[in-house]
Amino acid sequence: MVARLKRLSMETFRFEIQCPSRDRGLCSGNLLLVDRGGMCVHAQLQTEDRYLSNRMVGENIFDLFPASASGSLRAGFSTLWSGRKGFCEDLYECAGETGELSVYYVISMSRYDDFHAMIRLRNISYYINKHERLLRQEEQKVEDLKRLAGIGVWKYDSKKQRLESKGYADPMFQPGEYREMDMAEYFSRMSVTDVEKVKEYIRGLDAGRRQESIQYMMHYQYGDVVLRVEPISCRPSDGGYLWEGYVQNVTDLITGQTRIEMLRQAIDSVSEDVFAVESDGSLAFANKTFLEHNVSDRSRDVIGEKVFDLNKTLVDKTQWGDWLRSLRENGGSWNFTQDRVSDGQGEAMTFENYSYLIENQLHQELIWVFARDISERLKREDEINSLQYLTNSIINNIPVGLYVKDVADDFKYLFCNRSAFDFLRSGREDVIGKNDFEIFGRSKAEAIRNEDLQLVSDRTKIERTGQVGGASGSPVTYEEVRIYQRRKTARL
Repeated sequence: MVARLKRLSMETFRFEIQCPSRDRGLCSGNLLLVDRGGMCVHAQLQTEDRYLSNRMVGENIFDLFPASASGSLRAGFSTLWSGRKGFCEDLYECAGETGELSVYYVISMSRYDDFHAMIRLRNISYYINKHERLLRQEEQKVEDLKRLAGIGVWKYDSKKQRLESKGYADPMFQPGEYREMDMAEYFSRMSVTDVEKVKEYIRGLDAGRRQESIQYMMHYQYGDVVLRVEPISCRPSDGGYLWEGYVQNVTDLITGQTRIEMLRQAIDSVSEDVFAVESDGSLAFANKTFLEHNVSDRSRDVIGEKVFDLNKTLVDKTQWGDWLRSLRENGGSWNFTQDRVSDGQGEAMTFENYSYLIENQLHQELIWVFARDISERLKREDEINSLQYLTNSIINNIPVGLYVKDVADDFKYLFCNRSAFDFLRSGREDVIGKNDFEIFGRSKAEAIRNEDLQLVSDRTKIERTGQVGGASGSPVTYEEVRIYQRRKTARL
């Protein structure tokens, strides 16, 4: 403590002492006249304290102060008589008993005559203790930060091959005093894949080479710990090198980075465009598929660029404003279909966009967009629709009546082709969605219903011929085949 305070400017203490607004009882000067042996022959005290009192006259001053101060005080006193300067001034600490604060004096000594010396003692304990309290508070803050950040410090003596550490990074070490590391035990806990790397790193320290930081994993009973070691200083020491640095527990950081990288790889592997945009249009994230569809130069870093400057068919500046407004008006989500041209291949594509407005913990808005290329799906749907149109045309134009009933829905008619409508002499609105009781007379409807129920029960088919009156009044002979087919919903 004294060594640290000695580095402070003595002029600072003089200012504190001479300032008239200060309490004179704390910074007053006390004068002693002592002989060459240290015997006090006269005392002029403005204040008394633990060591200074008017009873000092006739006492040897070196016996009045504790050993923590008397030795250095005696040495300073001796220089008055051995040197030519005849004056000295220094800071002295009188250490208190257990639980007591130290008393600090600035003591000025000068030769009064050939037989006496004048000594002035200024008690500056108030200021020293105040600075000491502030210093301890700052040191505690630093210690708290180390604990929160998982930081420790280390020393390595290359000649002695000795590594010491303390702090909050590695569970093998604790805050407080440095503890020497048993290297064999330490390497036994280290990940096998990191041991040789760390040994090579230590060989570099032995050679005095400036090293970058190194990262390695330790295995403990409660889990793995990832440490990052950074050297700070190196100085020659007894034929070797003394290194000092810090070590940090970066387990949470590495775990988070690993999870983010895994998520990034997963997002890059999907076939959809995934990208995030800030509210001003700046691109914040883009997966591999998005870049393939919208950026022709793959080596270009487009993060931070405006999304409406990348691909005009993706969105222009005006559309981006409309997009953002639609998101806000729809509660933070908006889905829509969009035609655009791939900047990479120059081909027309159709995308189904799902966009979400999300606010992070810093209250920053990000628009996340998941866009699926549905060009092939639409193409297949067009092909299916064309085929269905062709099939319907054939079914509706063949000279055979076809109809389908839904067994699960009271045998209502689901479909009839044109020939079936002609046979029933009814239009679509008179048949579809109705059962036989709503179309025919009761006796005929009951007969048809009984046949349908028997068909469902036997899982067979009905084949028969019959006659009905034709449009001209003459009878028309017909052949009827009824089959039952099971689907997700029972239909006849």
